[in-house]
Amino acid sequence: PLRGRLLRLAALLSFSIVAVLGSIFLERAIGPPWRSSPLIDDATGFLVPHAYALIAGAWEKDVDADAVVDTDARSPRLLGAAAVRQVPGDGDCLFHAVQVALAHAEGGDHPNVRERRALRCGSVALRSIAADVLSGSGGSCPDNSMLFVQGERWTRTCDLVRDAASHEGVSARRYLDRVRQCGRWAGGPEIVALCNALKRPIHLYGLADTMSFKRKNETVVAVVEDELKALWENEGNNGAGSLTDSAVTTVEIHPHF
Repeated sequence: PLRGRLLRLAALLSFSIVAVLGSIFLERAIGPPWRSSPLIDDATGFLVPHAYALIAGAWEKDVDADAVVDTDARSPRLLGAAAVRQVPGDGDCLFHAVQVALAHAEGGDHPNVRERRALRCGSVALRSIAADVLSGSGGSCPDNSMLFVQGERWTRTCDLVRDAASHEGVSARRYLDRVRQCGRWAGGPEIVALCNALKRPIHLYGLADTMSFKRKNETVVAVVEDELKALWENEGNNGAGSLTDSAVTTVEIHPHF
């Protein structure tokens, strides 16, 4: 009996070692959690070049009447420079991006996006927050509470969910069920929900293929602010609060390379 137990224990240990080694080799074979490209630093996920000029989007006139917003103009309004970072494109990419940007805004650190387990835990929490906001006070059906969108725009939660559900051809309840499902693509409604819940601005950017600038002898690729930009402002309406921090959470949306 003792010999049998020892043999079973040895077999179990051998299986565990093989499983661990298999996981390590599989992870190495798969590589980073995104499509490998010479335009992406696989060690960190940052896009090359590392400096991107931020250009005001066409909607900026809603907030700043003096802004130069024509991206075809010779001197478009520059909002500064930023780095663009890749995150896993597994359906939760929006929440990954917000989590990474939020961690840097709050702690000044760039989290390791290759640590998939930690990244997923944070993304699941953000997805739950967005779903709770869109579900309303009842927890299962959106209500008439007001959500800030951008500029002077506000919307009722029920209207936002109804329009999103109609676009997908499902009921509001079914749409809310989908929002809670990990791996489901998220967009405008979820961004608005996170902006209001976190009380932080969330900016969307897309790569501009034809614009670049020179800065200290290096080319700075332009990213243009998307028309959909959930910018939190303290309007004092409907009991809305103000920013909890002056730092800005930025999400850069860009094509696959």
